[in-house]
Amino acid sequence: MLDQLRIRNFALIQDWEVNIREGETVVTGETGSGKSLFVSAIQYLMGGTIDRDMRRDPDRDLVVEGLFRMETLSPDFRHFLEENDIPWDEEGSFLIRRSMDKRGNSQRVNDMAISRGLLRSLSDFLMDIHAQNAQSLLKARDRYLPLLDTYLGDQAEDLKGQLSAFLRKRKAYLSKLDDLDLAPDELDREKDLLAYQIGEIREANLEEVDEEELNREYKILASAEERAKLAGQVLSGLRSDGQSLRWGLQSMARLLEDLYRKDPDSQAMKDLAWQMEAEAEALEDQVESYSDNIIVDGRRMAEIDAIFQTLQSLRKKYGQTFEDILAYLARAEKKKKELDSIESLRSTLIDRVKGLDDEIEVIAGQLSQLRKEAAGHLEDRIREELQEMAIKKVDFLVNFQEKTVGPDGRDEVDFMISTNPGQPPESLSKVASGGEMSRFMLAFKIVVAQIQNVPSLIFDEIDTGISGRTAQVVAEKISRLSEDRQVMVITHLPQIAALADNHLKIEKKVEESTTYSYIRSLDFQGRVEEEARLIGGARLTDTTRRSAEEMLHQAQELKARGAGERRE
Repeated sequence: MLDQLRIRNFALIQDWEVNIREGETVVTGETGSGKSLFVSAIQYLMGGTIDRDMRRDPDRDLVVEGLFRMETLSPDFRHFLEENDIPWDEEGSFLIRRSMDKRGNSQRVNDMAISRGLLRSLSDFLMDIHAQNAQSLLKARDRYLPLLDTYLGDQAEDLKGQLSAFLRKRKAYLSKLDDLDLAPDELDREKDLLAYQIGEIREANLEEVDEEELNREYKILASAEERAKLAGQVLSGLRSDGQSLRWGLQSMARLLEDLYRKDPDSQAMKDLAWQMEAEAEALEDQVESYSDNIIVDGRRMAEIDAIFQTLQSLRKKYGQTFEDILAYLARAEKKKKELDSIESLRSTLIDRVKGLDDEIEVIAGQLSQLRKEAAGHLEDRIREELQEMAIKKVDFLVNFQEKTVGPDGRDEVDFMISTNPGQPPESLSKVASGGEMSRFMLAFKIVVAQIQNVPSLIFDEIDTGISGRTAQVVAEKISRLSEDRQVMVITHLPQIAALADNHLKIEKKVEESTTYSYIRSLDFQGRVEEEARLIGGARLTDTTRRSAEEMLHQAQELKARGAGERRE
């Protein structure tokens, strides 16, 4: 259930923090006070969309936070959480935070960032919102099949999942068959092209090519003449004739020998001079050896250059990296093998498509049978609910027609309704009035809620077009729904408000020329005042207050009596 709700900077709402209790909670307020904002904020929290101008102060973030607590997690819900790595604690708490800043929207669950799509999937386990425009969905016949499947539950979704998988596989096989639908001359051309491509890539021996090593070798070969010239210049400077370095070092060493004979303290300088001359000799030997090993090999350079040109050509045709080219080779070899045995492959694919067609027919038949069985139960339950809501002579049928099998099966359905004796049923999308649409959707929600396990329901203005005894029946039905789940109702009917366990009132006030919307929880006396307003309008009298108080007492007695009867 939704335990706490916080809304900040959301249109007329500056900062709301609302505790929402178990059972049935009604939300009331005058027209324009902000009741629709309450629902819009929760829809936004659950992954819905809003206009950017809902962020009243452009310098502050719009934020909606909701704390949900689940006493138990169903196996399906637990699997969903584990599959998507969504954290939860031992108490089954989920803190959902959705915000909008200048850049856009973000959403987090238990401090983990998630996508809007994942949030919408999560919300299906937490809450069902029956918004004001929900009955407008009934004007579109293509919405009837999903509604029927909602009543059918997981069985329908499992079979539709199997159908989708088989249809995707069938489409892939047909696409493959289309690729193999070649004329003899076209087949020969395709095989020749593949053979050429395979040979071109294999001839390059890419597995044995070290491009980095080839680059290094090519640079060395390309600089051979320049390196030989530099080595010769070094040798000319080292060799001991004329004014070479070694000649100079030898001359210096002999002078230091003469100095040493006259002054033994100069021995270190003499020794160092002869050491330098020896190192110059060793350097000469190394440079000479290096020079002798320089190879000028034009043929090898041409070989490497040819390899580079081949690689460049392969990259242009088959991919930028060796991995891309080898992957292309694998695909080409696979396709060449298929074309070499094309008739056998065609026959195999045709057999597979036929096998899938049989599987698809079986699954579609099972789904259709389940729907028809569920439709019979749904017809009875909807008639029962609508009759209790003062549509006494109602007849309701689910009409089936066949279509080409798709991901949702082979059924097209139409909800057929007649509200007058002797009048044949016609499509609900054409004949129902606004009040009938509203009552039908409420009846459907009540029936589905009794078989689903969604812990929180929100009904927004479901009381359109109903009053009197019908309003009382609707109020009692919603009250019974709230016995095993949390129900929130935005309403203007005193009958619904009286039977609620909790009452929130939304008011609009002007402060310093700025309009704000506020929400507060009503105690019993506050409920009397609001109930009186719902009964008699803006002008309250002692008579309407007494009527309101009596209605509240009667409602509580009715709830207590009904609960006792159901326990018995």
